[in-house]
Amino acid sequence: MDVLFGEEITMEGKKLWLIIWMVLFAMCSVGCSANSIVKSLIDSELSGPINGEIKKQYQLDGMQVKLDISLDDEMLVDYTTHTITFFPSNSQISVVTVSDAGFQRDLTLFSGSAEGKLTYRYMENGVERDFSDYGRTWWEQILPSIFRETGYDYRQRIRQIVEKSGTSAALSDTNQVVSDMVCSLYLRELVNHYSLTDKEYETTLLISENIKSDSNHADFLSAFVRSDAFSEHLTFLLKTATDNIQSSYELARVLEQVIRSPKINKEEKKNVLNAAAFISSKSEKQRILRLLSAVQDDND
Repeated sequence: MDVLFGEEITMEGKKLWLIIWMVLFAMCSVGCSANSIVKSLIDSELSGPINGEIKKQYQLDGMQVKLDISLDDEMLVDYTTHTITFFPSNSQISVVTVSDAGFQRDLTLFSGSAEGKLTYRYMENGVERDFSDYGRTWWEQILPSIFRETGYDYRQRIRQIVEKSGTSAALSDTNQVVSDMVCSLYLRELVNHYSLTDKEYETTLLISENIKSDSNHADFLSAFVRSDAFSEHLTFLLKTATDNIQSSYELARVLEQVIRSPKINKEEKKNVLNAAAFISSKSEKQRILRLLSAVQDDND
């Protein structure tokens, strides 16, 4: 089994990535950005039901979680109760958790009927146990983390949470997402497709400080620039960017979005000038300063 971006990939996964890189090569030959294309493909993959395999390991409340998902078709989920309502045939979810004390739980889920009903096989330290008596409470703790870690069907998940409990509940859930890419996806979805209060817009910026990846953080801040509340929160956005993004390229990418936005005035562009001082790369800094000067000249 090979590994890509820290995740194991199957033969089907290799074929998919081969196709992706062939497309990238062809498109880049006409001047397209490979980085943006890859992100677009990833976003598209995560935006809907996942068919295929996912292998992931992560930490959760003192447990090491090992996840292995194989889906032959769409899995239907009620995300407000974290209940799988339909599970496709020829599919399986395997979850293994090991506590700090060494206590191991194993759960395998598969479809036991054509109607998509689930069958559970549950074990504790190698001994099979009744799932309802021993494993259900543990599983109810694990299942939400699976969706947060993988980004599975994230748009539908956010929509269901908002419809039942409001945008504040969706933000609270997003704050529990550990994956940088998934956190960025959740935040982008909320600022670009939902009506938030001023306080909630500020909350998205605060949550984004949990994103350690400069690229994923810049993706969200660039999306925030396109939101309705951008100009009201410009100062906070610039501070978030300069305090958290170390990459000159990614910081410049955010500032470029700000400069090109028609929503900011001449005075606010001075704040961008101050933010540009945090760009360590001389070439990136000069590029942003030239762009800022050109935009100001056009507006004069």
